[in-house]
Amino acid sequence: AVVQAEQLRQLLASERFVCSERSPLMKADAGPEGPEVCMVEPGEIVEVEEKIEDGDGAVRAQCKLLRNDSVGWVVVQDSDGKPKFRSSLPVHTRVDGIIAYIDDFRRKCGEAIADTDHKADGCAASAGELNNPLKEVRSKLLQMKMKVNLHSIRAHQ
Repeated sequence: AVVQAEQLRQLLASERFVCSERSPLMKADAGPEGPEVCMVEPGEIVEVEEKIEDGDGAVRAQCKLLRNDSVGWVVVQDSDGKPKFRSSLPVHTRVDGIIAYIDDFRRKCGEAIADTDHKADGCAASAGELNNPLKEVRSKLLQMKMKVNLHSIRAHQ
């Protein structure tokens, strides 16, 4: 019981972040500018050990990637002030990770739809026809995006 109480205390005292934008994890012993160890994907969780602010305004954190216990540095906030990770309470981290993954998937669906629209318009203009096969793909992508948006709204509730 004493070990469990100590583990619970450590869990509640730890600072955790959820990745919201794909980011490299840099080797810990080489400092914040070291070689890349792996990529942290949207929705993944890191446990922060130390944070520093660079001269250019970027905030970096030395952390442990919970997926595989890799230790290294990530950019938590870039020099423009754009966050790449969101702070999360230890008891909510899994749910926050799922929401970040869904948000990233929704963003990628939107980009795929925009790319398909651009290609379909280009093909239709060059071929002189409006019934392009890419138009059919666009409608399927739009349906998928609507389903993802619906599930995202439910997850946020």
